[in-house]
Amino acid sequence: MFGKSKGKIRHDVFVPLFLVLMLAGSPLLCSELDNSLNEAIIPNRYDGWTIYNTIIDLAKKHKLNISIIDVSNELLSSGINCTSSSGIRIKEFLKDILLPKGLIYRERKNYVIITEATHIEKVLATRIKLINFKNGDIKNILLFLSKDCGINITIDEAALHNISPRVDIYLKDVSIETCLQALLYPKGLTYKVKRKKYIIIKKRD
Repeated sequence: MFGKSKGKIRHDVFVPLFLVLMLAGSPLLCSELDNSLNEAIIPNRYDGWTIYNTIIDLAKKHKLNISIIDVSNELLSSGINCTSSSGIRIKEFLKDILLPKGLIYRERKNYVIITEATHIEKVLATRIKLINFKNGDIKNILLFLSKDCGINITIDEAALHNISPRVDIYLKDVSIETCLQALLYPKGLTYKVKRKKYIIIKKRD
């Protein structure tokens, strides 16, 4: 197991089921975590690196607390391909290198978890080339996304009361998650993943 000892990483024993990197010396506050994840890096610096070495480097250089849970040795030692020399936020970079490996990161209060993505998380992160509806019915658009992307979407009908069902939406090369947010948020709606199997559309609190 990779552990911590007074802010340093031990590399002597490896257990793939649970890896904790606590490199900042003290727990990060939520705002500090957000600031760290929004720092810019140059992706091609990590071209050819392994997933594991990349995470180690990001954690050290940007004072991130990262927990890796249920990730195999094989995945951690696999290489990444990063040729872009344009600056990118760490949170976007993590998505770019993890999702092709079937992994995902989740933000917690003062640390980040990296683990295997569920099917629905993989779908939400999938990019859609184009979605274009003029004066479309929101239920029909959700039905289109459900069929096109292979996800089960359930609508709380009460959430649609007193809102106009008509929507104009034009998006190119965005994730399904971004598409749902753009579609739902202006209507006072949101979505929630239930039981890691389907999405329910409901009124935003």
